[in-house]
Amino acid sequence: MKIRLYMKTFLLYVIGMLLWVPLSYAQTRTVHGRVTGEGDGTGLSGVTVTVKGTSVSTQTDSEGRYTIQVSGQQAVLVFTSIGATAQEEAVGNRSVVDVSLTASSELLEELVVVGYGKQKKVNLTGAVTVADTKKLANRPITTSSQALQGLNGLYVNQNTAQPGNDQATIRIRGVGTLNNNDPLVLVDGISYPLLDVNPNEIESISVLKDAASTAVYGSRAANGVILITTKAGSRGEGYRVTYNNYFGAEDVIKLPDVEWDPIKFMRYKNIALGNEGKAPEYTEAEIQEYEQGMAGDPNGYMYPRTNPYDIALKTGFMHEHNVTVSGGGDKHNLAITLGALNQDGVLKYGKSKASKYSMGLNGKVDVTDFLSIGAKISGVYRKFDEPQMTTESYWQNAIFRTVPIFPVLIEDGRYGNTWLRSTGLNAWANTLSRLREGSRDYVRTRLLSNVFADLKLPAGITYRANVAANTYDYVQHVFQPYLENVNPKTLTPVIVSNTAMGYRRYEKEINLTGFHTLDWNKQFADKHTVSVLLGNSIETFSWEYFNAQKEGAMDNELTDLDVFLTNPTVAGNSTKSALLSYFGRLSYNFDERYLMEVNFRSDGSSRFAKGHRWGLFPSFSLGWRIDRERFMQDVTWITVLKPRFSWGKIGNQEIGVGQNGLWRYINAVGLGQNYSFGTTEAIGAATTAAADPNLSWETTTMSNLGLDITTFEGKLNTTIEWYNKMTDGILRPVNFASQVGDLTGPTTNVGSMRNRGMEVLMNYQDQFGQLSFEVEGSFAYNKNEVTNLNGQEIISGRYITAEGYPVQSYYIYETEGIFQSDEEVANHAFQNAATKAGFLKYKDQNGDNVIDAKDRKIFAGVVPEYTYSFHLGMGYRGVQLNAFFQGVGKVFTYPQHNVSYPYYNGAGVTKEWETDAWTPENPNARLPILTTSTGNTLNFVNSNFWLQDASYLRLKNLQLGYTFPAAIVQKIALRDLRLFVNAQNLLTFTKMKNWDPEKDLTQDNIFAYPQVRTYSAGINVTF
Repeated sequence: MKIRLYMKTFLLYVIGMLLWVPLSYAQTRTVHGRVTGEGDGTGLSGVTVTVKGTSVSTQTDSEGRYTIQVSGQQAVLVFTSIGATAQEEAVGNRSVVDVSLTASSELLEELVVVGYGKQKKVNLTGAVTVADTKKLANRPITTSSQALQGLNGLYVNQNTAQPGNDQATIRIRGVGTLNNNDPLVLVDGISYPLLDVNPNEIESISVLKDAASTAVYGSRAANGVILITTKAGSRGEGYRVTYNNYFGAEDVIKLPDVEWDPIKFMRYKNIALGNEGKAPEYTEAEIQEYEQGMAGDPNGYMYPRTNPYDIALKTGFMHEHNVTVSGGGDKHNLAITLGALNQDGVLKYGKSKASKYSMGLNGKVDVTDFLSIGAKISGVYRKFDEPQMTTESYWQNAIFRTVPIFPVLIEDGRYGNTWLRSTGLNAWANTLSRLREGSRDYVRTRLLSNVFADLKLPAGITYRANVAANTYDYVQHVFQPYLENVNPKTLTPVIVSNTAMGYRRYEKEINLTGFHTLDWNKQFADKHTVSVLLGNSIETFSWEYFNAQKEGAMDNELTDLDVFLTNPTVAGNSTKSALLSYFGRLSYNFDERYLMEVNFRSDGSSRFAKGHRWGLFPSFSLGWRIDRERFMQDVTWITVLKPRFSWGKIGNQEIGVGQNGLWRYINAVGLGQNYSFGTTEAIGAATTAAADPNLSWETTTMSNLGLDITTFEGKLNTTIEWYNKMTDGILRPVNFASQVGDLTGPTTNVGSMRNRGMEVLMNYQDQFGQLSFEVEGSFAYNKNEVTNLNGQEIISGRYITAEGYPVQSYYIYETEGIFQSDEEVANHAFQNAATKAGFLKYKDQNGDNVIDAKDRKIFAGVVPEYTYSFHLGMGYRGVQLNAFFQGVGKVFTYPQHNVSYPYYNGAGVTKEWETDAWTPENPNARLPILTTSTGNTLNFVNSNFWLQDASYLRLKNLQLGYTFPAAIVQKIALRDLRLFVNAQNLLTFTKMKNWDPEKDLTQDNIFAYPQVRTYSAGINVTF
């Protein structure tokens, strides 16, 4: 409560500061004039005229005329207009100041980071989405994956808000394989996890979506490529120091509305059992005793009203600080970034706290006129804690299996246990003890070291050599204490963790990368431009781990492994792999009208057998700048009109995790396959899994048709994409019949999958005097379909992957409502003998008058069919307001188990079952008759009744900021000063019940760290 009060007071103070805007200055004289366009002398309307360093401004009329008040002869007027280059004019002693604005070339000269280089955005022929990093500034982004939400063509699912472990799932243009679908992430050209990138260190983000853009990365590009460049400083600008921070508070967005009243819990449990034809679990005498006992037991030692939300959860506090020193001289540039992020999360007793410390260095110096050298270092240290039984297990067993009749403490201070019962809940994970006792902490350290040199050779050729080492260290400490719960009536202990246990795990990863390129650019006869890139790279990957565990400590105080006495176990393993590549690119444009690009990459991977290790991945793309044609010269309202087409093939070598993915072409030999020699058993080994020696790449072929349009002097920008993405030779296991030696079948190239879709991105920005605004909308549609599995079906529980349907669809029963009478039950296909009025009615799909597995139907699954976002921005006299909305559509999830189902194996029930369940008096109820889900399983078989729509629209971020005028800032020896407040995840619109829809959709429960709503405020200062 104190944190909330402090935050509210602080936010009110900051908002008050934001709303303070200097509205007047000393007025001494009037200046007027006319603003015209370069060349034709036409008056320009809507041009903003500002007295530099103040908030005094005006706007030109329809003829380009303006009038403004200035103070002193040192005044400078700034003329700005969208589509034109900003211009400054010193007033001096003039009363008339006329200016001529030139068209801005910024739009036409904007560069975009692509594979191994940069290109003009207007000349791109591939599908590339670029993040606007300015819109990300000052948001409480705890991991860089959050910066990708809302980008066109990307599905970014932030399925947990757990501090220190909140990496998102990222999909670019759908799911294209049954294996790893993660995109390749490159930081300054080197493979590096997005989780370990400090968002404040990022200069630009480019997402390569089609084969023409990604083919230069070959075998790891089938799922798309994310290119991140880090801040490097600017030459010739001197140095500046920037400090920014924010302080924030966060609370859980949504939790199931569980019945925590113990009397209602017992009475409705008895009703549920009665509806199953069973005896009540709680006698009326027990209920009466409990109700009367609560009045004299305010602490709930004997007659508790246990609510695990109150016991475990709190308001979380977070703060982040970043310092950046950047700049350069004529022959060097340098940027140094330091960052610190601390979160304590929403779990009490420090069991969700996390800290992250990062540093980045990026510099380059010209040694001579032809040689430049540079280095980049990026490091991060992350530590986070969670309950000793893991966060997921804690939510499953200690929160969602807690019922209100279980006391967390008894009167003597020991951890409590119920004196009643809840059938199925025999060894309760006490909410308090499982949070306070024991520990589980993680430390992850990563360091990327990168050195490079650029050498200018004759004939305009540039040679670059780059060597990098990416090292990772992981340490996990676990201490599981001895625990017991005590019956408050009999004082009988129940052991729930019968021995203390200590566990350690250590991992180390070293990835080495070396690549060098030759780059040649030449213009002929002023209209022919040719660029050639040739390169070679080699990458090696090594990983190892070691863990140890012991049990039987003397007490719960010491946690080092030496204090444990029994059952020592150890394990360890290591892997190595390599990738050798040759790549190239040829680009040609004629007069920047006709554009062509050809890419290739040849990869050799150690993951495949000799003779199958090499794959060639080519692509080409074409573009036509129609706006550059003579017949378009009089169409002045169109700045860019460019249709483009691309085609290419890219690969995927990711066929497993760790050693399971490295040796799939060799028969697996398992230990422990002992042999008998006479009466003696000898230790032995044998082949346990077969392999396919002809195993090779998955290949994705993609075609892309795009259209880029810029109109109204750059105010309106539109990009439309249509694509067809086909993956062949999908790597998947094929099972053998048990008669064939009972071997696990090989992984082989079987299967095809297609993703087809359309993407639209529109942005409009304009300015009226001091008021500027921007509106941006993004929509992406993707249709996933499995096209070939050799006639087979992959069925796993309620999921199916089958030809003609999206991957991982649901294969479940279809409901037709709720039975209203026993007569209706008798006239329907047979379900089971216990079926009665109030039960769910399942559709007889094959008409055989029996409901069985043959009646299951395929429903839409966990791959969203469309994503969308929109951004609204407005600025006035230093005040900026920005709103970012993000959403997904036509995607489903299937939450079940504790709380999602009523009285699941002794767990609790949500309040909706008290009001919305079927009874003879409530025949139009939304839910079936109330029963325990483990006592009556028929109502809870896999069916579309429990399938939940996980579509949502979310106000992801709302930010209000104020930038102080230069005249004020300069007086206190600063360059810039800005205050801001944020609301993250402020509003969510969804049909999903009980839990936030942004979850792990393939996880069929709600056992996870919940999503949070964050309020923050901070400051940006530049010296």
